[in-house]
Amino acid sequence: MKTAEVISDERADKVRMPGRPQSEELDRAILDAALESLSDVGFEALSIAAVARGAQTTPPAIYRRFTDKTKLVLAALEHDLAAISDTDADHGSLQADLRALILSIFEALSPRRTRVLASLTLQARANPEPLEFLSRTIHRLGSRYWGTIIGRAVTRGELAHNEIPEVIGRIPGALAIHFALLQDSPRDDGAITELIEAVMLPALFAAAGPLGFARPEAQPQNSI
Repeated sequence: MKTAEVISDERADKVRMPGRPQSEELDRAILDAALESLSDVGFEALSIAAVARGAQTTPPAIYRRFTDKTKLVLAALEHDLAAISDTDADHGSLQADLRALILSIFEALSPRRTRVLASLTLQARANPEPLEFLSRTIHRLGSRYWGTIIGRAVTRGELAHNEIPEVIGRIPGALAIHFALLQDSPRDDGAITELIEAVMLPALFAAAGPLGFARPEAQPQNSI
């Protein structure tokens, strides 16, 4: 038997107050409100009631879509990450492509996403699932763009092959997260240039430099 609360909420879904979002609009409103609440108060303090107020709906309407807070947060993260624009345009050279990739990562780390990341990091010990999902999704997106950039560099003859150690591709995201979470400025153009010229390009050329590229010889170890 349906409770009066559920019946009342179902009627509200069919006959909404003026200005109240409908169906897909309500779904988006709930997910946006969840992200806003997550960035403001963190995962632990996030409440379904507060999300409902932000989305101009009722808690039962949210519970019909998501059985618990974790599932709501996971859906909100997926919704937000899907809005990140592609960054696979060809900028003419490996160096220019790397700069565009790094700048896109900084741009994707908006203030709200940075607050969400900080919140999930602090809460990871108690509930690691949201942070693990966020990390997997970001890594998957980054790997796709990274593979495109490396493939173009091979086609241009800038690199001999695409067998690049995975750790090199993780460097741009790690730097962006470092600046977003720990620095006053979310972006440092000088640090980006230094990263590309002093770290990324030498590492890539050492791993898969073009034919004729002289890799540095390993230095002999001093005997003890």
